[in-house]
Parts: sequence; C-alpha cells; structure tokens
Amino acid sequence: MLLMFIVFSGCTRKEKDNPILAKIGGRTITVNEFKYRSEFTVRPKYLSKKGYELNKILLDNLLAEKIFAIEAGDTCRMARTELFNSYIQGIQEQNMREELYFKAAYDKVKADTNEIKRIYRFAGREYRVAFYTLLKDELAQKITKRIAMGQNSANAAFDELGGGKKEPEQNVSWKEAEQDPIFDALFTHPVKQDTVIGPLRLGKNYYVIMKVLDWKDQIFFGEDALKRWNDSAEKVKQRKAMDLWNGILEKRMLDKSIDFNPPVFRKLADLAYTLYAAQGDSQKKDIAGDFFGKKGDVSQIDMFGSEETFLKSPFMTFDGKTWTVEEFRNGLAIHPLVYRTKNFTKQNFPQEFRKAVADWIRDRCLTQEAYANNLQKKDSVKRNTLMWRDAMIASWERDERLSRLAKKHHIEGQADKLTKVYNAYMDSLMKAYSGSISINTEELKKIELTGSDMVAFKQGVPYPYAVPAFREFIIKY
Repeated sequence: MLLMFIVFSGCTRKEKDNPILAKIGGRTITVNEFKYRSEFTVRPKYLSKKGYELNKILLDNLLAEKIFAIEAGDTCRMARTELFNSYIQGIQEQNMREELYFKAAYDKVKADTNEIKRIYRFAGREYRVAFYTLLKDELAQKITKRIAMGQNSANAAFDELGGGKKEPEQNVSWKEAEQDPIFDALFTHPVKQDTVIGPLRLGKNYYVIMKVLDWKDQIFFGEDALKRWNDSAEKVKQRKAMDLWNGILEKRMLDKSIDFNPPVFRKLADLAYTLYAAQGDSQKKDIAGDFFGKKGDVSQIDMFGSEETFLKSPFMTFDGKTWTVEEFRNGLAIHPLVYRTKNFTKQNFPQEFRKAVADWIRDRCLTQEAYANNLQKKDSVKRNTLMWRDAMIASWERDERLSRLAKKHHIEGQADKLTKVYNAYMDSLMKAYSGSISINTEELKKIELTGSDMVAFKQGVPYPYAVPAFREFIIKY
C-alpha cells in the first residue's frame, strides 16, 4: 500500500462555499468536513465501492460517529477526565492561533499579479532530481565553500557524496515543494539540467543538496489553467502572509526574555531528553517513576512525576510571572512542547529544550490575544473543536459498547460472534436515529474522492494531524 503524507507548511482559508451535507440531532456535517475526514487520513477499504455508493458508506460512518457521541453525552466518564479536556482545549487553542494568523496577516495581504505570473510559469513543471540529505552544519558549510569555487566543483562535490554508489532520486512537482528553500530553488526561475542546487538549509543540522537530472512541463488549458492560476495566487498570498506574520511575532516578543532557574532547568532538560529518547509509553512511565523514586504503578505519572518539593520549585520567569514546575507541567497537558528539529544529541538537547520552551511561551501569548479577540466564538473554531471532541468520545463509546455487548452475551474473545451481535446492535441504533437524520443527497453525489491513502499534517504545532482518525463504526460493508 502506498501511503502519501501531505504536509501543510502554511495555513489556508477554508472555502467559504461549505454547505451542510448531513444533520443528526443538533449536529451537522459539512461538505468540507466530509472531504477532509475522508481524504486527509487513511479511511477503511471498501474495494468494490466507488462514487456515490462509497460516499454514502463513508457518510454513514461519520453519522454513526455523531450518534455514538450523542449517546455518550457530555457527562460520560471520558468527558470528565482532566487529560481529555486538556487535549480538547489544546486543539481549540491551536485553531484559535491559526485564526489569529488569518486576522493579523493572511487577510491583510494581496497577491501581486507579476509575482503570480512568475510562479505560474513553473506551475506545471516536475523535476527529476538526485539528492543527498546532510545532517551536520559543518559538512554543509564545507560543501558550500567548495561549490563557491565554480560549477565543476559543485558537480564534483555532489558526486563524491555518494562514494561511488548511485544517489537516491525523486520527482519533485510544484505542489510537492512545500518547503520554501526548495520551492525558491526550483520553481521561481529557470533551472538547467545537471545544475547542482544547495546545500539548502531546511533546519538545524538538516540540509539537502540536489542535482537536476531532467524536467518536464505540463501545459494547462481551460479550467485546469484557471485552477493552477488560483493555486499560484494562493501560494504567493501564503508566502507574503507568512513573512508578515513572522515580522509580527518578532515585534511582539521583542525586548522580552525568559529567565530560567538553572538547576531546575537542567533537571527538567535531562528528564525531557530521557523521555524523548524512550521507545514507548511504558518505558516513559518507568523512567518518570524511577526519576522520582516511585514504586509500583506509575500509570498516572506524567513526564515530571509528582514530587511535591520539585513541583513547587520555580522553573522560569517571563514578563513578570514566575512559573513553577507544576504550572509548567499542567500547561504541557494543553500544549505539548514542539521541538524545532529532531536531529539533536544529549549534549545539544538543552539548547533545543530552551527553544521549545520559548516557542511554548510565544504560543501562550498568542492564545491570550486570540481569547481577547473572542476567536473561541468563531464558527470554524467551534466546529473544528466539536469534530475532534465527537470523534474521540465516539471512539471511546464504541469500545465501551463492544465490551458491554461481549459481557452481556458471554462472548468475550469470540470476534466472529461479537461482530454479528455488534452489527445487529448498530442496525437498531441507526434505525432509532433515522427520524432525526437528514442528508443533502445532491451535494453527496457531487463529491469526488481520490483513491489514494493520505495522511495530512501540519508542521511545528503541538497537534499536527489535520483531522481525527477515521474509525469504522459500521463494519458490515
């Protein structure tokens, strides 16, 4: 199975034309929500289903998800847990920060026509490139100096990287070049065959060097040409908006500093690295327990344990407020740390930890501003938050129902029998709600889904996945 990963490097306004596709009780599913839930995560395989028939099955599953969420209610056991509510709050506040970006930057810039033309010129181009990734700043700097001597040196330096072995190759299209350095290098001006590009810095200790082997252009006509023009305009607008946004962030954090308590910082950085390097959840729990001298079950201990003295210790001071370890820990339940790079060692991890904490503080400032602008009340924020809440509660409720059905019919561990019982239960549940379900059949027929498995995620945010996983609530198809 080929699984495609779609990376969102910038935020784009959702389409304004977003009609209601289905209603169930007091909840709705829009056309865009259906598309995103069906396209931006791996969906169940219904190999013989296509077109409207496939759309109907997928929509039935999403409606069943809403029904399970309604059945569970707002006071179910999961909905009352602190961890769940912190997670949902984190999802909401991330969405609010995105809306703040739209308000402060995206909505204030316009795409220049000449810039659109320049981008559009290469919109149909696809390169075949050979490439190497470089994971050390020193190596990239050394190669850069050699390439500066002339083009022959560039080709020689590139060839030597492979040590006589064939270099990896990849096709790079206009839409796939999400990272600005790659896009700027390939799709803003003509590039000749055999040109060596780079090393391009994509992050700390992370570079790519490419050699253009070949390229081809696709010519667009009619609606395809209009769509690509609009895509080019959107690309220009996003890039201008990000430039403006980064400038805004820089100004807002200007003259502000974080003062860390050195011994507490070192202790937290060491523990954070140990936990980051741990392989699985059970190992991380054991590390947290060992760190604080705990015995027995540590399943409820989070990354900093619960040692009272340490939790009350001051960790940092920012803008007149002193954060204790406990306050910082509680904040991480809502907004986990996001590291700018994954390429670090134990020696340089404290520096990356410091940057991650600084980004965490920056996001808290943005969140406060978003609340001040009442962005939690925006329909898009409320809808996205409810989508995640319903999906998670419904998934939990489905597992609870399966467990209860197995016990009720004395068929624990008998998958085939449980499947039959569950299917009968789902038939009765869907029938019970049929009177409160309405579907816009005409809109459903218009929707065309791809046949590719995709997972869409965003970079540099605490909650990277674009949509919840697609759980299979109706399994009889």
